[in-house]
Amino acid sequence: MPPADDRSGCPKRRPEALALTRPGHPADEQSTQWQPPFAETAAIIAEAIADAWQRLGEERPCIALLGHSIGGATAVHIAAAQTLTWPLLGLTVSGVGDVIAPGVCGSSRI
Repeated sequence: MPPADDRSGCPKRRPEALALTRPGHPADEQSTQWQPPFAETAAIIAEAIADAWQRLGEERPCIALLGHSIGGATAVHIAAAQTLTWPLLGLTVSGVGDVIAPGVCGSSRI
C-alpha cells in the first residue's frame, strides 16, 4: 500500500474521478416512472461507491464527494450516513438549499 498522507491517512496517489448518474437520470421513458427520494438515491449511490472502492483493492483511495443542486443534496445525505463502508475524506456541494421555488414538487420545502 502506498505511504499515507500525514493529514488524511489516505494513500498518496494521483486523484481519480468516478462520475455517477443518479437513479432516474437522464430521464428516459422508463426512468421517469421511478424517481427515488434523496435518502434512497443516497443509499443506492453509496452502495455503488462501496462496490467501486472494494474493487480497487490495496490501492483504495479515500473518497471526496462533489455534487451540485440535487446531486449536492444527495451527496449531503451520503455524507450524513452512519453506515458508510468506505472512508469519506470530504464533501463539496453547490447550488443546495432547503427551499424550492413555489409550486415545484407540490411544496416549498425539501
